[in-house]
Amino acid sequence: MPIAKMRGKEAMQKRGWKVLYMANGTRHSFRWPCGIYYPFGVWVTPRPNCGPLAVFATREDAQRFILDELDRDAVQFFEVVPCVWEPWNERLPRNDKGIPIAFWDGQGRQLINCLPRGTRLASAVMCLE
Repeated sequence: MPIAKMRGKEAMQKRGWKVLYMANGTRHSFRWPCGIYYPFGVWVTPRPNCGPLAVFATREDAQRFILDELDRDAVQFFEVVPCVWEPWNERLPRNDKGIPIAFWDGQGRQLINCLPRGTRLASAVMCLE
């Protein structure tokens, strides 16, 4: 289906790559079991009171994240899928020290200056098949 028919804000949409964890036949964000479910062809938004979703600008950046940041035994459970995403335009949530928080990673909130290379912040993501 053409992107223009999927949602009315096509002018704001960008193409990117999402790293997904495969568990029990479904695909989730990086931190399972508290990750966000990403069905193909469906717009996904952040959970309430959480910051933006993370995507990668290039496939290479996403693959580098998997190889550099994950345990070698875990790599087999992750995949990189193409996506369309809308930029995060809201003010980022801040921690108790006033430092912007990027997103919820399941273990705690991740600071924006600690994100992997090529990370982009999104208000909505749709993974493509």
